Amino acid sequence: MGETQGQPYDWNGATGETWVENQALLDAMFAPVRDRLIACVPEGADEAVLDIGCGTGATSLALAERMGDGGHVTGLDISEPMIARARERAEGRANLTFLADDAATHDFGDARFDRLVSRFGVMFFDDPVAAFAHLRDSTKPGGTMHFITWREPKDNPFMTASGRAAREFFPDMPGYDPDAPGQFGLADPARIEPVFANAGWQGVTVTPLDIACAFPRADLDIFIRRVGPVARLMGDMEDAQREQIVESIRPAFDPFIDGDEVRYMAGCWMIEGRNSG
Repeated sequence: MGETQGQPYDWNGATGETWVENQALLDAMFAPVRDRLIACVPEGADEAVLDIGCGTGATSLALAERMGDGGHVTGLDISEPMIARARERAEGRANLTFLADDAATHDFGDARFDRLVSRFGVMFFDDPVAAFAHLRDSTKPGGTMHFITWREPKDNPFMTASGRAAREFFPDMPGYDPDAPGQFGLADPARIEPVFANAGWQGVTVTPLDIACAFPRADLDIFIRRVGPVARLMGDMEDAQREQIVESIRPAFDPFIDGDEVRYMAGCWMIEGRNSG
């Protein structure tokens, strides 16, 4: 994932460590998104695939399993803690490599990929045109990209529920800026095609996806306290203040609770294109 200025993400610090600690929850939350993405790669494909912003490796692992020994997957992420966890999970897999670096600037040497894929990993670049041009240069002529990103906040009421409910506690919380790097950095459809066209990609298509996701209700408090956007805002608050905020915002998730599960729709874009060489 690209490093960003002014973003509340510390991929090599607290945020990265938190995502490692809560890997199982995050994998469960986004498993249907992973499955939709890896379906873009044919089973048994003899290809070189780059997974951008791979995090702790769930998508890369699934791709390596889908492709088998004939292909090779490279997972790349700026977070060293997450890459360390991904390497642990991939131990013994000859068709899977993980790199800790910024995809916007990493020197791939002579490597050229058949496909670039990403599940929520390409919205964080400070200069997206330069980043996607660099990544295009790392693909073979005819190589393709398949990126899943978030649509706008209004299309993702679950992902924005805690932020809306906590605004009374954080009145200076920044609003959605469609031009800023971050979770919704490629949410504006009017921005997507020019970004990729200016980076040299051809035949760019932007397709809306609504993907049904779920995770155990028992893990909702972990999401609120440790993973969601308000968790970062609570930071080093005293326990009593943290509890007050958590208790206040928990009812915002009531519409998403279905028995023993939390169910929600992930409103996404599938962005695809080709390097015509």
